[in-house]
Amino acid sequence: FRSRLLSIGFREERSSGARAKPVMQLMRAPGIEREMDEIARRILEQAAAGRPFREIGIVVRPAENYVPLLRSTLERFGIPARFYFDSNLDEHAAARYLCGAVDAMLGGWDHQQTLAVLRLAPRFADSRAMDEFDFDVRAQISNSGLGALKALLIGENGKPKSDGAERLMHKIDALGAIEEWRSFTLSPRDWAARLCTLRNLFRPPQFADSIAHDEALLWRSQAAVLDLFDQALAQAAQALPPNHAIELPEFWRAVKAVIRLTPLRLQDRRRNVVHVLSAHEARQWVLPVLFVCGMVEKQFPRFHRQDAFFSDAARCRLNAAGVRVRTAAEFEREEQALFESAITRATLLVTLSYPEFDERGERNLPSIYLE
Repeated sequence: FRSRLLSIGFREERSSGARAKPVMQLMRAPGIEREMDEIARRILEQAAAGRPFREIGIVVRPAENYVPLLRSTLERFGIPARFYFDSNLDEHAAARYLCGAVDAMLGGWDHQQTLAVLRLAPRFADSRAMDEFDFDVRAQISNSGLGALKALLIGENGKPKSDGAERLMHKIDALGAIEEWRSFTLSPRDWAARLCTLRNLFRPPQFADSIAHDEALLWRSQAAVLDLFDQALAQAAQALPPNHAIELPEFWRAVKAVIRLTPLRLQDRRRNVVHVLSAHEARQWVLPVLFVCGMVEKQFPRFHRQDAFFSDAARCRLNAAGVRVRTAAEFEREEQALFESAITRATLLVTLSYPEFDERGERNLPSIYLE
């Protein structure tokens, strides 16, 4: 393999010396919130001593437990951070709004379902008119139909109750414009072209000349979601027979399957930020200061039990026959390799941390790797 790489133009270079071994520290906190606060405090100490944020990283193994809390904690302490984690396209508010509009239309505009869609519309989520409309709709659930929804926005004088109610009526009319799609039978390519116009339903506020980074990132995420939504339509059209005319429900099932499997990673071009990395992402990084949080049993390392219906003995026999499947022992070796890689990514200081108690007040079992 080495000779093949050299033959196609790769150059081999040997390191002149071993990487410096970092200082190891262990930090215990009463709970996970205090653990995050202490990490943020130590980052600020490093910054006060003259170290740029870009030379600091945080390695996270149980992302579902730590990433949301890290976002809020670092923001509260005023620490700029970049998170190297993919989110799901179907969980973004813009995608949920567009998908919800089609789902509500196919479901006959059920009021509870349609109200949830209108709540996701830009510029309406926190309006007073939307709050009043919300109470009125919930008082007469379960009804359906856009006409009955619009009637709730009209006062006794036959006119909209307020300016906000009038804007809501326009938004409902915009949703109603896709009603006729239920009667169409089109080819997948034509359905993709027609559904591309759904992005016109999502109209964010006008851009300002000077905005905060968080707001700019929000607008950037909305634009990225709209582009990915169009790409999902095109991919769904390619997956279906091109000359076969179908109705919207059949095409829409394919679209939602693509959207559900599409990751969303936003580009953040800031340089002087703390890098929040997964254990797998951290393998390709080298930073002077590193924090490895969540050193609790069943979190780092994660616990991989044998499958009740597909035991490790059966997996070993398949491996011997040439069918590559992973065993629980291989998962354990991977966890060990991830930990060893994480603690060698730093050149100066590695801080391992864990919360002594969980959210129920019960004592956590420290990771066996701390031994």
